[in-house]
Amino acid sequence: MGGCYNCMKYLMVFINLIVFVISITMIGLAIWMLVDDTFYVSMAVDAANYKVDVYMLLAGGLLLLIVSFLGCCGVVRESQCMLISFFCVLLGILVAQIATVVWVYCNSDKLESMIRYNIKSTVEEEYYKDERLQKTFDAIQQGLKCCGADYAADWNKSKNILVGATIEEKNTFNIPRSCCTLYADASTCEKSTQNLHIGQGIDFDVVFENGCANKVLDIVREKVAIVFWVAIAIIILEFIGLIFTIILAVAVGKSRHYKR
Repeated sequence: MGGCYNCMKYLMVFINLIVFVISITMIGLAIWMLVDDTFYVSMAVDAANYKVDVYMLLAGGLLLLIVSFLGCCGVVRESQCMLISFFCVLLGILVAQIATVVWVYCNSDKLESMIRYNIKSTVEEEYYKDERLQKTFDAIQQGLKCCGADYAADWNKSKNILVGATIEEKNTFNIPRSCCTLYADASTCEKSTQNLHIGQGIDFDVVFENGCANKVLDIVREKVAIVFWVAIAIIILEFIGLIFTIILAVAVGKSRHYKR
């Protein structure tokens, strides 16, 4: 029994170390998402919800950090109180994670529709109003070699005409310079993207032809699949941790009983 008990203690410490690494990764990712305006996943939600989601990720990372510390201390000190506290908190986290994974899986189609809508809204409504979105979308267009939501011509619907503009100005539109290929020089890029007339053909030797919506969705699908399987692995790991915790808590209680 002693050998089995010690083996379980070492396994619990190992599990908590993994949880600690996961928590640090979540905290680091959340901070990165807060300070990096060009993070692609911000296209999935509007600006307000994006901040809320990032802070929730940060809070989840901090909570897991506390849980891993609590679990390690409980095992090393053989504290039944700490082990039970660890079990209760981890159980709550596990239930929340399962609910989140199930929700994302069941609403993947809605998530794709939301991303399409937000990209289209960025191009047609928000690009010239929100500096954060400008940086993000410029990075997406350059990084993915795409332009607009579905097509480069989507930019002729963008609301960048000031109130009081002349009729001539209202009949022209601009394409962001981030749509220019890497081979285009500054003057060629300027000529091919600025003050274009509605209905005027776009020079696809200079401007990226494909829209960004499908390219962003391809990346999201790939990353969501990876995150999904990682989440499943974490849930299994935490479930094993719950079983070991309750066994250790019972063993510690019995050990103290016999010592009396």
